Amino acid sequence: MSQINNCPVPIYQEEGELVHLVELVAKLQPKRILEVGSLYGGTMWYWMHASNNATIISVDSGVGAPNANVSDIDQTRLTLWPEWERETNCTIVQVRADSTAQDTVEAVNKYAPFDFIFVDGGHDFNTVMADWQNYWPMLKAGGCFAFHDIAYPDNNPIGCGVGIVWRTVRDNGKWQEFVREYNPQQHCGIGVMWKE
Repeated sequence: MSQINNCPVPIYQEEGELVHLVELVAKLQPKRILEVGSLYGGTMWYWMHASNNATIISVDSGVGAPNANVSDIDQTRLTLWPEWERETNCTIVQVRADSTAQDTVEAVNKYAPFDFIFVDGGHDFNTVMADWQNYWPMLKAGGCFAFHDIAYPDNNPIGCGVGIVWRTVRDNGKWQEFVREYNPQQHCGIGVMWKE
């Protein structure tokens, strides 16, 4: 897919894995998308270009990745996100809050059901499991739920618990993994499951 290189902001994804997920989203043509953990909006930019006229709910606490600059992220959201909305006829609804907070879950639920949910927010076990428990019920039947960073081993030095959550919940639907060779210096692994 040629547009994989055209994203105007930083993304924290392994390109080979993301290509597969973007192709899946393009086939799905979701009209309601939930993204937990948006940062600069790089993955959201792909969802928007793969599915015109979608409503995207972006849940992000505003806490950046280790190399991310929060003021740069805010500037990107003010200047580029409205431009992306015009280009794609999509609508972005920003929820700047902790994804696990009850008020956040209630605010997001007003936009449910979702066709596609992408979780790439907090990476510790408790946060990821809470995101799964809170947002899986908001996915419509036939919809797709994806986790990023599933390839980290259980006892990894940074405490990433996404892989443990993924292996715990993936049998709740038909599932697929996009995983390149594991490299502890890179963000890696996307797990996708469909609600039946």
